[in-house]
Amino acid sequence: MRLVLIFQPIEILLHKFLADDAFYYYALARNISHGHGVVFNQGVPTNGFHPLYAALLVPIFEVGYSFGVNVPVYASLIVLSVVTVSTAVPLYGIGDELHSTTAGVLTAFLWLFNPYILFVSLSGLESPLQMLFIATLIWYLVARVNRPIPTHRQAVVVGALVALAFMSRMSSVLAGIGVFGALALRILEDTDDFGNPMNLLTRLRPVFKSGVVASVLVAPWLLWSVLTVGRLTPVSGAALRVIRLEGSTPYSILVWEAMRDTGRFVWNYFFYDLFAFGPLVALLILGGILLVLVRGEQVRTLVVRLDFLIVGSLLYYPFYWFYELGMRPWYSLFTLSILSILLGIALAELVNVSPPKSVSIPRAAVVVLLFSGLFVASGVAHYPGGTYPQEVTKWEGANYIENEIPREATVGSFNTGIYQYYTPNHDVINLDGVMNPATYRANERGEISDYICERNVAYILDPQGYVRDVESELTLTEVSRFPKGTDRGGGTYILYRVQGCN
Repeated sequence: MRLVLIFQPIEILLHKFLADDAFYYYALARNISHGHGVVFNQGVPTNGFHPLYAALLVPIFEVGYSFGVNVPVYASLIVLSVVTVSTAVPLYGIGDELHSTTAGVLTAFLWLFNPYILFVSLSGLESPLQMLFIATLIWYLVARVNRPIPTHRQAVVVGALVALAFMSRMSSVLAGIGVFGALALRILEDTDDFGNPMNLLTRLRPVFKSGVVASVLVAPWLLWSVLTVGRLTPVSGAALRVIRLEGSTPYSILVWEAMRDTGRFVWNYFFYDLFAFGPLVALLILGGILLVLVRGEQVRTLVVRLDFLIVGSLLYYPFYWFYELGMRPWYSLFTLSILSILLGIALAELVNVSPPKSVSIPRAAVVVLLFSGLFVASGVAHYPGGTYPQEVTKWEGANYIENEIPREATVGSFNTGIYQYYTPNHDVINLDGVMNPATYRANERGEISDYICERNVAYILDPQGYVRDVESELTLTEVSRFPKGTDRGGGTYILYRVQGCN
């Protein structure tokens, strides 16, 4: 099914599921493979990406780019599909370990065939890779790690998996802190002699080992980031936060919108564009899951065995809600993997498996058929409108830039991924700072117009709402509008001529 979706014309992929942010990675990987350095815009080193996925893309571009500009794009989607399907293996193991074989099968089924997870995993971004390591870490902690004190080998493996999750998406550090915190709490709960500090430190040694292993593995990346860019964390997250805070939306509304989007991702899991009352029904289903788990006396067991997820979640969600001030669709896979585990266990309770490790095939088959019908209906309802209809408009704009704008003219945009990738004869300046530390600093100081003039940016291509601050200081004259034909729902993008620089 994934291959059928992937092997379509690029404009269909852009409309249905490929995100503009994926092309930040593609342009970066192309520059690295062509020997231009770790840059998005020429001459400006960046750390606005997650290193493991970027490292995976570089050899794909080394081999595939010479065969066509879209060949590495298709190859990356195939790789991400393999990664997403592989994640079903540890998810099965988690369900099997926490409840029964039926729970494992249902958990894997929910992950593999949910249309929302399917489309998000094909966005072309790093989250599927992150979830492979997060799911493997969860499985290892529930199925292999001794309680309360892990062995030396278990501590090393936990540290390595935390590092891999971190390198695949750096917000995984919050899950890692949750793991280390939960392991420490387990040991402290089992400790009677708090008056002997040396004994306590000895018992906590496996936690320290895990932390050291993780730190050693991620240290080279962090050191490179600090020495090259001057930042420990990716500039991308900081740039988005600056733009959100400098906008007209109050902080409290930004927090509410981040929370609301988290809830929206959950109801998309159940009823992806299926009908207007999806949120209410999703809430009822979540309540039903909780009631089933309580009836089966599973809640206490899950709280104890998934303590590290609870601690990690107490850090993960407040970080995005109150600090980052935004939740994007590909951030949701962490939430939806946990939901798949809980729903798989709840459904296994409903089919009343006995004995615990056996598969009640007829009842499980009914559950699978019901959810299959729901997933098919949700996918069919969502597919015509697409996930990112605006990306096709950007692709049209990129073709215009490449063919109609002189090579010596500098173009800028606050949404630069697709423009930069599909205009190899231009260097489209990333104005929001997500991949350009120089423009991030300019936005932070409120001097983006000055930067535009310094870089002799002659054209800007963006929706009108994105350029209001620039328009108040410089003269922007409309040159062209996109799309030229039918608007598929992505809105209007305008190419402006920039004037007014002294």
